[in-house]
Amino acid sequence: MLLVGAGLLARSFINLVKVDPGFDARNALTVELHIWDSYPAPAQQVNFFDELFGRLRALPGTRAVGAASSSPFHDASQEMERIFTIESEPAESSGHSAFLTIATDGYFEAIGTPILEGRSFRRFDGTDSNRVAIITESLATRYWESGAAVGGRIRISDGGELSIHEVVGIVPDARHTGLDMAPRAEIFVPLRQNPFGSMIVVLGTDRDPLGLAEAAREQIWAIQPDQSVGTVATIGQFIDRTLGTRRFYLFLIGLFRRDSSRAYKSDLLAVALLFCRCGLRPHAWEFG
Repeated sequence: MLLVGAGLLARSFINLVKVDPGFDARNALTVELHIWDSYPAPAQQVNFFDELFGRLRALPGTRAVGAASSSPFHDASQEMERIFTIESEPAESSGHSAFLTIATDGYFEAIGTPILEGRSFRRFDGTDSNRVAIITESLATRYWESGAAVGGRIRISDGGELSIHEVVGIVPDARHTGLDMAPRAEIFVPLRQNPFGSMIVVLGTDRDPLGLAEAAREQIWAIQPDQSVGTVATIGQFIDRTLGTRRFYLFLIGLFRRDSSRAYKSDLLAVALLFCRCGLRPHAWEFG
């Protein structure tokens, strides 16, 4: 019976790690920043990230840099849900719900999210140009049956105010809380048109991303010496954390099968059941 359970657990784990999260988690470093105190004005926030990105792009091994208010699997993600309507729908209609994420040009390239149709954000998507948005594939297929989402327009309600955005791109739906959780519908708007002070900076690298962690901190402090820096970790580390409990169960089962002592096996089984019943994680994760 144990062998059957172990086989099923191993198979489910293998299938889980093969799940496409909607982005490429390899070689991506995240840096959590909250700059509201140092840069309270919207223009200051945009300028800070512009200067920081220029510095980070110059670091050896960096291939792309961007930031978003919410990044998959990250604890500091700013979760914002908004009601939106399609321009062809009556403005007074009840609308649809989706997560709203503020992102910069370079974000999708840094996190390895492909642009399925249209384009990514660009530097000219600022306050002097028309408001734009990038939406996930599920929204495009659900609300534009003709497949003509790019070029369409949506109204986003924020605190009772409506803003109209042209859809300029489509990206895959991404999983945010677990590989076994459904991807979520999401609307992205550019930072230059929606300044924000809590962002997760993402560095896409062509080498071990943790090797750039200290250099990234130094570039932040070169701009603002007293700027606090939150969690610095790879996206892979965040994903691994969600898989830690399953790995631990497999480890216990492996010990259980190898050890011939009946008493030792009983102890191992008791520990495994304790973790299962209480929902406990086998270890705490600490990031830099």
